[in-house]
Amino acid sequence: MKFSCPFTTLSNWRLIFFSFLSFSLFCCDSGPPPEMTDPGALIYHGYVNKDAQCSRCHGDEGQGGMFGPEIREAVQKLGVDSVRTVITNGRGKGDQRMPDFEEELAAAQIEQVIRFLRTWNITAPFDSSASN
Repeated sequence: MKFSCPFTTLSNWRLIFFSFLSFSLFCCDSGPPPEMTDPGALIYHGYVNKDAQCSRCHGDEGQGGMFGPEIREAVQKLGVDSVRTVITNGRGKGDQRMPDFEEELAAAQIEQVIRFLRTWNITAPFDSSASN
C-alpha cells in the first residue's frame, strides 16, 4: 500500500498559500494608532468611513498629494463656512474635482473634520521625512 500526501502537488500548495493569504488580509484590518483619539483625525484618515478618507488625496498631514491640494491653511484662508460647503458639496470639475461627502459624513462628522484641520501647525513648513 502506497501512502500519498494530498499536499505534495504544487496546485495544492498554491491553494493553501492563497487561502492563508486571503484569511490574513481579511482578519488583519489595522485600526488607528492608539495615540490617535481626535474624532476628526479618525475621520480624516479613513478609520471611521473608508469612503471618506481625506488623507488619500490631501496627504497624511494635509500637505497635498497627487490628487488633492495642500489644505493645512484651508480654514484660515477660506473660512469655516466655505470649507464646510466644499466638504459637503465637493468642488471643481473633471479630473481635479473633489467629490462631495454629504452621503458619507454626517453634519457632526464634517464639523469634527473642520476642527481637526484647524489643529495643524501652519507656521512650520511640512517636513516629508518626519512622516516616514
